Amino acid sequence: MEEKTLREQQMEALEELDNYLNRLLPAVKSIINELRGEKRADTDELFQAITNGINWTIEVLNRTMEIINESGDAIDKENINIAINKLSISIKEHDDLDKAMVLEKYILPFLSTLKSRIQIVTNIAI
Repeated sequence: MEEKTLREQQMEALEELDNYLNRLLPAVKSIINELRGEKRADTDELFQAITNGINWTIEVLNRTMEIINESGDAIDKENINIAINKLSISIKEHDDLDKAMVLEKYILPFLSTLKSRIQIVTNIAI
């Protein structure tokens, strides 16, 4: 059996991430409303699942950054680190409104930009 090149493996990971973002983006939008006052019994559990999803997304991004930014810096790692730090602080402070703000202002745009960039890089139909 033929082994895949690193680039082929990275492209497959990006395609999988694109599929995952199809579920993660709506979940982030939904949790923002819940954190702003429409909390349900499972809001905290859903938020934890979303943060796990964001972490996984960043792990994949770290392994594929050279492809994502091949034709310029579409994704700025410094800005991602700032956003994650802000989210971490709001989690430690148990501040649901701040969590919602960070998700809306920093994380959601990052995920949307990443999805668009993945679609360009992998030629996935938008």
